[in-house]
Amino acid sequence: MKKEPLSTAIDSAPAAADHSASWLQNEYTWIGLAFAITVFLFIRYLVPTINKALDARAEKIRDQLEQANRLRAEAQELLATYKAEQESMLKQAEEIVATAKRDAAAMRSQAAAELKSALERRTSQAHEKIARAEAEAVASIRTRIVESATESARMMLAEQSSGAAEDHAIARAISAIEAQIH
Repeated sequence: MKKEPLSTAIDSAPAAADHSASWLQNEYTWIGLAFAITVFLFIRYLVPTINKALDARAEKIRDQLEQANRLRAEAQELLATYKAEQESMLKQAEEIVATAKRDAAAMRSQAAAELKSALERRTSQAHEKIARAEAEAVASIRTRIVESATESARMMLAEQSSGAAEDHAIARAISAIEAQIH
């Protein structure tokens, strides 16, 4: 469409009035009618389809949210369960450590008692050995003294007496002395 100068547009105004008289021939009428039909068809067919798709999407999102909430609740229950188990395990570990400490203390005291008992036994055995050794030493010394004394007495008596009967009496006296000493 060409733009006409203003002066020609005024001169042609009665002709335009004839032209506008026929609304079926006006291009704006058809553009408006096409737009109205397009909007009507859009509202009639496309909007419900879009609404259905949006409703389906909303339902899908709602389901996912419900599933996420269920999973969250399950996860919280699992977490609570694991925390309870952890606390239980910590208590058991503390009980095990306490039991181990008590057992170690009992073992220590038992080992100390056994060591003390063993030391007392060994000390007593050592005292007994010492006493036996002393007794043996005393007996050995006595035996030597008696033997030495008897030998000295024999020699002295042999020098003083020369008779056989006296020798026999001296021998019996020495034997009696030895028997009494041992």
